[in-house]
Amino acid sequence: MRTVQGVTPIPHIRTFQDFRDAIAAYRLPRILLTALDLDLFTAIGAQSWSVANLARRLSASPRGLDILCRNLASVGLLVKSRGRYRNSLFAGTVLNAKHAGYRGDYLKLLQGQWDDWSRLTRSVCLGQPVVADEELDETAYRRQFTWAMHHRSMDVAPRLARQLDLRRARTLLDLGGGPGTYALAFMKKNLRLRATVCDRAPALAVAREIAE
Repeated sequence: MRTVQGVTPIPHIRTFQDFRDAIAAYRLPRILLTALDLDLFTAIGAQSWSVANLARRLSASPRGLDILCRNLASVGLLVKSRGRYRNSLFAGTVLNAKHAGYRGDYLKLLQGQWDDWSRLTRSVCLGQPVVADEELDETAYRRQFTWAMHHRSMDVAPRLARQLDLRRARTLLDLGGGPGTYALAFMKKNLRLRATVCDRAPALAVAREIAE
């Protein structure tokens, strides 16, 4: 097994079948990202839809959308019943922009990373990062990125706080703490703990919003 940074560990490629499977693994991520590009889970919301009506809602081809929905149902993000599709519990919350549990900024980060990785060949040839033509200004990017890190850490931070024994600690310094998600989780677990989060100004602005 080997680990690629930011990617789940994958086995070594030793055969053509391994090689083919590794390349074909792009299919499911592309299906998921296409659903996000269409904002499909938000469009479905709490209702159930026929493919024809949903296609009209999204200005999409009924045939193409039917294929997409069948694939999403096969991985449990949609539920099909009597020819109609509805969101799973997960899709209807985390992937639905109208729900309080929506993690939109992290989803946008993932969508952007697909585009970034798609420029890898050019980046290798140039020997430097290839910047997209349309970039957010620095402050807006930092703000969006910090919210994305909060969305990513919401599940992990409480688990980490349960594993680390900080009962004897009274202060915590979190350098590069971004949205403060981990610091807040540690303080929630250890009520006498006080934390200081250090980061860039846009990140700290997000941290204050979350803390309040």
